[in-house]
Amino acid sequence: MSDIEPLFPPELEQAIFECAAESAHECIPVLLLVCSRVYHWIEPMQFRTITASRIRLALPSLALLRYDDSYELPQDFPSRLAEALTPAVYHKPKSPDFLHRHVRNLSTDKTDISALLFSLCTGVTNLYFRVFFEDLKPSIFPLLFALKLRRLSMPLQLLVDNLSSPGHPFFSTITHFQAIGRGALDTEATHWPEFLATHFPALTHVSFSLWNVSFPAVLSTIDGAGMQNLYTEVLRRCTTLQVLVHFFVRIGSIHVPDVRDIRAVGVKSEGFHESDWLEDIRGSTDLWTRAEVVIEERHLVPSWIRIHRSPSVNHV
Repeated sequence: MSDIEPLFPPELEQAIFECAAESAHECIPVLLLVCSRVYHWIEPMQFRTITASRIRLALPSLALLRYDDSYELPQDFPSRLAEALTPAVYHKPKSPDFLHRHVRNLSTDKTDISALLFSLCTGVTNLYFRVFFEDLKPSIFPLLFALKLRRLSMPLQLLVDNLSSPGHPFFSTITHFQAIGRGALDTEATHWPEFLATHFPALTHVSFSLWNVSFPAVLSTIDGAGMQNLYTEVLRRCTTLQVLVHFFVRIGSIHVPDVRDIRAVGVKSEGFHESDWLEDIRGSTDLWTRAEVVIEERHLVPSWIRIHRSPSVNHV
């Protein structure tokens, strides 16, 4: 790979290539082939967002790893992992903190690979953690709680069950939280408003995607009245909250909770999944931005609640 003499000032050229990579992420492998300086600018963008499925495809040997407290990774593992995720056109050895410096968005699932990623990608600020209760190992929580996140998507009940005392620094920076995964029993969900209010001091945005999927129907383990009480209590107790998003479907006995608060926005969907998370990261507007637009429109039209008809539901 050779360098081509620049036609524009380096700062402008860099901005152009980075803008192209941002707007069309799938074109990054081609942009990496332009010349070495463009490779230097663009390569870190390959690692801004990482998913466990992408890593398994790039490095199948990871499927054989079994992580426990005594497991030590080879010293060159970050470099091997980075090379596996990048087209082999201009590789240079990666420093041990390469993934720490460049990975900001992470999606992962099972405990084994999650523990590995949490220990390497310590600079993550946006985490989608869809772990199932049966896959959970207690050793994952010290690694998870060492991250400094701003946005978190994971089953809320896992946090309730594994971190009871308020004031943990893990929560101090989280502004956006999405409760995903299985629904909770009414007896479990009654603790959620207090937990959110006491553990998330900076929380401004929250969403609930709590469907259990059982083909052909989508059923929630919390009934409509339970959801209404849950959301009303969350909005009352979380004084910093600006947006509450509720995902709902109209199947069988599932109804839209009648929460008449300007901050509560309903979205007709089967739930929030990894594909939605990725779309939000790469899109020009994410779920939260679209919900904020709805709320702003409500401020302009105070009569948005239709008292004598079915509860008004806004789609974002």
